[in-house]
Amino acid sequence: MRHMRVLLFVAVLASASPAWTAWADASITGKACVVDGDSLAVGGTLNNEQWCRGGVQVRIFGIDAPEWNQTCTDAAGKEWARGKAAKKAMARMVEGKIVVCQERARDSYKRSVAVCLAGGRDLDRELVAAGLAVAYRRYTTMYVGEEDAARTAGLGMWAGKFTTPEIWRRTNK
Repeated sequence: MRHMRVLLFVAVLASASPAWTAWADASITGKACVVDGDSLAVGGTLNNEQWCRGGVQVRIFGIDAPEWNQTCTDAAGKEWARGKAAKKAMARMVEGKIVVCQERARDSYKRSVAVCLAGGRDLDRELVAAGLAVAYRRYTTMYVGEEDAARTAGLGMWAGKFTTPEIWRRTNK
């Protein structure tokens, strides 16, 4: 029922404003397999090694989550596998739900870059608010408020020390 309300909402926006039409037409919908904290395969499945296969590859818009093998330190100074934590959080949010992604662009890997909802929850916003991803300010300021609140509350990676995912990727090729 909630899925139908989301689709109805998108349809109303598409009919009300020409600017929304292209965005609403680029809807990707289905069950999703989690690649990592900021990537999904909508319509994909897990293989025996628990890696996604098939489906439409989607990079979550406006956030940057740690790589699956990236670590940081927690509040006690102990190593924390935050990339795995972000992936697990995303998996919990999409498990058993229909995911609706609205494409914003395509990236250099030809993936859809999209804002995604599961069970009516904005996955992008939820991960940043939990301190499991940062707002990707290079592309948008859409989730800066959630990042600031998570930092102030000391949630997730903000409880300890970490390197931003973008810098970590550059130094750990």
